[in-house]
Amino acid sequence: MSQASSNWLNLKKKLPKPVASENHHPKRKRSGSISSSSNTEKKTRMSNYDNDAHDTQDIQTTHTTLAKPTPSILPTQVSGIKAEIGKYLAMDCEMVGVGRDGEESVLARVSIVNYHGAVIYDTFVRPVEKVTDFRTWVSGVTFKDVEKAPTFSHVQKHVSDLLHNRILVGHAIANDLKALLLTHPPLSIRDTAKYEQLHSIAKTKRPKLKALAKLVLGIDIQENEHSSVIDAQATMEVYKRYQSLWEATLARQAKIFQAKKGGKKGSSGKKSNNGGKKKNTVDVNSSSTPTPASAGDWWNQSAMTTA
Repeated sequence: MSQASSNWLNLKKKLPKPVASENHHPKRKRSGSISSSSNTEKKTRMSNYDNDAHDTQDIQTTHTTLAKPTPSILPTQVSGIKAEIGKYLAMDCEMVGVGRDGEESVLARVSIVNYHGAVIYDTFVRPVEKVTDFRTWVSGVTFKDVEKAPTFSHVQKHVSDLLHNRILVGHAIANDLKALLLTHPPLSIRDTAKYEQLHSIAKTKRPKLKALAKLVLGIDIQENEHSSVIDAQATMEVYKRYQSLWEATLARQAKIFQAKKGGKKGSSGKKSNNGGKKKNTVDVNSSSTPTPASAGDWWNQSAMTTA
């Protein structure tokens, strides 16, 4: 766990005070050398919230093999109930290049954090294909990181189990899901790259996570090598700043959809009496809010994440 930087002075005032943990992650060496204890298996507590009615999984422990200490934007390690899995998870992945000139991207690292930024799952992935470009300067991944890492199928299954019946927060999360060959119910996704309020702040419809972290959180990330843990934590914090407004908008659009659907059923087989005039409609198929299968499914039903 890295030490708090000056970037955290503004953000720390807004975050709830995490409880200090007895065991801290090792500090990241400035030289970038590999920690002597890095090849040991890291056990992360993963029992569920007692009040999480949507959680049907019984995941107790996860094992991750990391070749480097895990950096974080959190000032101290989160513990206690704030370290449990919970309903909301943020995910970020790092890719390496395969094929000719390393142009094709494949999964090399997956990091998942909970609502409070605690690391729930963090592991490198051993690519099936030969890596022709590790992109270390941006991905932070080296040959030693993936040489003895878990297989893709193992990581894919574990991530699928974790995401089941949970809200997935991410930035351009479709890219991460594609790399994992997974799908997730659209209504259970919160993508900070697609949220219109963030488009307004960044003054672009394609905001970068680095820019949002600076504009919304007041911190600098991705200065050198990327950290999928830090990116996942930053994404969750950005979402939390707009969570109330975001969720209220989704609920309002769900009601509009329900009313619209009910109106269509009531007017089935009848001619319109409005003289051919078009009624004002609300587009619920915008990129920020996918159309639900049915109004009753909006909150209570979602399909299982599948591989």
